[in-house]
Order: sequence, then C-alpha cells, then structure tokens
Amino acid sequence: LSVASASDGSKLVAAVDGGQIYTSDGAPVECCVAPPTNMVLWLPFDETSGPISGNVASFAHPGTQINHPTPLLGSYVANSLVFNGTNHVAVPDYAGIEIGTNDLTIDAWVDLTASTPTNYVILDKSGPASAGGYSLWLGTNQGLVFFVPSGYKADFTPISGGQWHFVAVSVSHNPGKPSFFYVDGAVTSTSAGGPPDLSNTNSLWIGASHPGSPFVGGAPWIGALDEVEIYNRALSTNELYSIYSAGTAGKCKPCCYLSVLTIGKVTPTTVEVNWGGCGMLEEADYVTGPWTAIPNAASPYVIPITGLAKFYRTVCQ
Repeated sequence: LSVASASDGSKLVAAVDGGQIYTSDGAPVECCVAPPTNMVLWLPFDETSGPISGNVASFAHPGTQINHPTPLLGSYVANSLVFNGTNHVAVPDYAGIEIGTNDLTIDAWVDLTASTPTNYVILDKSGPASAGGYSLWLGTNQGLVFFVPSGYKADFTPISGGQWHFVAVSVSHNPGKPSFFYVDGAVTSTSAGGPPDLSNTNSLWIGASHPGSPFVGGAPWIGALDEVEIYNRALSTNELYSIYSAGTAGKCKPCCYLSVLTIGKVTPTTVEVNWGGCGMLEEADYVTGPWTAIPNAASPYVIPITGLAKFYRTVCQ
C-alpha cells in the first residue's frame, strides 16, 4: 500500500491486489512491464517527428522513415506511426535480425484502417537477392499470415479494422513446442514445425514489402503501427500476455530513451549541459566524433568557456 499527499491536502492511495494496482477511487493503474529477453528489434515509434525511428533493442541500428509516415500522438503506447500505403520504415540489416535457424517471435500493436479486402504488410525482410527472410502480413479477411521461404502459416482468424489489436507469431523448432499465432491475449491457432534458415542480407521494412519480394501479393500498410518487436526465440503465451495486458503502458523503456539534451550559458565563464542525468554523457571536438565518455558526469554538467568548439551527446547504457 502506498499513500501520497496531494497539493490540496487530500491523500492519494494506491493499493495492490493480485499484482494489479488501484487508486483510491477504484480505477486500475496501468504499469509498464519488463521487456522479455532476447529482443533483437524494438521500434516504439514514439518520435514526434521524422525521419528516424529509434531501435531500443539496438540503438546503433535505427530505422529511417521513408515518404514521411505521420506520428500519431497519444496512441497506442505513447505515440505511434500512421502509414498511408506510400510510406514505410527501413532498418538496415544487422546481426540481430539475422534470425538464421533460431526460433522467432514477432509482435506489434496494429490498427488497420484500409477497407479493400487484401493482405497488408506489417513487416518484411526479404528481397530478390536471396531466398531467405521472413514476412508478416494481416489480411482483412484472412487474419495473420507468416511467410518463410518454404511456404507460409496462416491464422484465418478475422481481425476487425479501425481499432487497435495486439498481434504476434511465435515460431519454434522444438517438436514438443508448437508454433502459434496470438491476438489480443489469446492463442488463435497453432502449427508444428519450424521454418528453414531465414538468414539474408536485406534490410527490414515496416509497413511495406521489398520490390521483387518472393512473398508476393502484400499491399503496403494503411493505418497505424506501434511497438514493432522481433525476438530470436519463441516467446511463451505468458510473456505475450504480459505485454498485451500492460495495454497503453507498454514495456518499460530505458530512462534515456528520447531524452533531450540542452546546453546553455549560466555565467559569463561557464555553460551548463542538462540531460536529466540518465545515460552516459560523451563529448567530442567535432560533431562527427570521435566521442569520449565522461565517467560519473552528473546533470547539470558545468564546463568552462574556453573559446573552442565542443559537442555533447548522451548514450543509453
């Protein structure tokens, strides 16, 4: 039980019952949940402007927004991105999304607003250069479809458009652990057998298929996408339910994610760097680096004015 005093002298009470937190008026309080392990891609789409979409699972490998998808502020988890069929987000290939022969889980919050009955691409890592890769679609009539070089798995569970849904596919090579589709807190279908080697060197596209993709017939996404994630293992139903049940609170992000760094003159001889104190402060003589960490630097960080150029940034640890 937690009690805090409000500015008007009243007391705000938060009670825990079976893991759920409630306020004094009986309203449930949404709390973020810890991200499952083995996450190799996490695009929260929380940015309020383009053109970069941060990748919390691998900060060195962000996505680039192509043709200006539009930020949707305040929905679903914090913010999201709206696609109109002409835009997408491209993430260059890196080792983490080279799934190879590992198990695999893909999940996302989706809001399909298109009315034409066809299949719309959530994400695609394919291309004409190789037979590997993987692709996840949502059909207006068919439900989720997961493509791999040897074929596809289809769910056939209709998902209504015009509202947010949590969708996932969890793929296992273990004969005793079936692969399954997951929608809004429940398994919707299962299948046996894992995919072949999924490795290729193509970039990952969110909201569209690569030109010349061997997975033909997918239309660019129309609607919003949020919290797109990939894991190099098969998540359990309990782990997926934890993400789903967190709702708009989502998964807990690093405190330095999307933090703002400011620099201002505070005296005639000093300037002050503020970033909230979360993450490591680094400095460089040039905007392109090389960057040097400043161990134990606290915010605000006060530096003398020397007349020389100096650049600062923060990195998540």
